[in-house]
Amino acid sequence: MQDADTAHKRQQADLTRANRARSLGIGALSKATGVPVETIRTWERRYGYPTPERTPTGHRLYDLSTIEQLQWITRALSMGHRASQVVRLSLDEVRELVVGRDTAPPAANTNGATKADQDVLARWLAAVREMNEVKLSRGFTTECARLGSLQFAETRAAPFLQEVGRAWSDGELSVSHEHFASERLRDFLSELWRSLRVPEDAPRALLTTLPGEQHHLGLHLAAVAVSLAGMKVMFLGSSTPVEDLAAAARRERVEAVVVSVSTAMPRMVSGALLRALAAELPSTVRLVAGGSGAPRDIDGAHYPTSLSALNAWATNVVGY
Repeated sequence: MQDADTAHKRQQADLTRANRARSLGIGALSKATGVPVETIRTWERRYGYPTPERTPTGHRLYDLSTIEQLQWITRALSMGHRASQVVRLSLDEVRELVVGRDTAPPAANTNGATKADQDVLARWLAAVREMNEVKLSRGFTTECARLGSLQFAETRAAPFLQEVGRAWSDGELSVSHEHFASERLRDFLSELWRSLRVPEDAPRALLTTLPGEQHHLGLHLAAVAVSLAGMKVMFLGSSTPVEDLAAAARRERVEAVVVSVSTAMPRMVSGALLRALAAELPSTVRLVAGGSGAPRDIDGAHYPTSLSALNAWATNVVGY
C-alpha cells in the first residue's frame, strides 16, 4: 500500500514538473507577446483572462498556448477593437475577428494623424497620468484657440476621448484617471458650446442619450457642432425615457432630436429604442442618431458620420 502511495505521489510530481515545463511566468509571457505585465494582470482582474495557475509561493504560471492567443488579441487591438470586447473571446473567435477585416470597427480617429497630432495627445495623456488639471486645461485651451471650436472637437477632443478609453481598457490608466480626464473634457466642452451666442428664436434641437445610456460626452461634442451651426441646444443629458423625450419635442416645438449612442449599448436595444422614438416623434421633427454605437437602419433618421457632417446638416436646417 505504501509503495502504491509513493508511486502515485511520484507520478503526480512528474506531471507537475511536465506542466511547469510547458508553462512560463508573467515576465516571460510579457516578453514573448509584447503585452506589459501590468496589462496582463489588469486583463485577468477585469476580464478573467489570461488565467494562470499558481505555484505554492503564489507566482503566476501560464500555459504556452497563451502566447498565441495574446498575439491575436494584440492584433485585434491594433485594428481598433477594444480590450473589453476581445479579451474574453476564445482563440477561434479572436482569430475570426482579425481575419474578417471587413467586419472590423473603424480605428480611432488618431489613425493617419500627424506626429504633431500624436504629440498633443501624448502630452494630454501624460497630464492625465499626473492628474494635472492645470496642464490638461491649458492644453485644451491652446489647441481650441489654434484650431477653432469645430476642428478642436473633431480632431482633438474626440480622438483624446477614444485614446483615454483605449488606455483604460488596456490597463494603462486607472478608473480614477479615466474619470479625471472625462470630467475635465466634459467641463471644457460644456463651457465651449454654452458660451456660443445663439439667438433665442433660432431652430432648436434636443440633445440626449437613450434610456440606460450613461455615456454623455458624445452629446457635448454634438452640442459644439450644432451650436456652431446656429441651432439652439436644449441639453437634456443622459438616459431620457422615450415618452418624455417625444413629449418634450412636441411641447418645445423643436426642429430636431439628436441622440448620442455609444458602443456600450447593444445594437438590438438601441435599435428598438430609436424605432420607438421615431414612431413617437411628430413628422416635423428630425431624428439624428450619432456616435460609434448608433444603428443605421432606422427609417427617416439622419446619421452624420462625423462632427463636421453634423455641423453641415445643422447649418442646412438653420438655412431653411
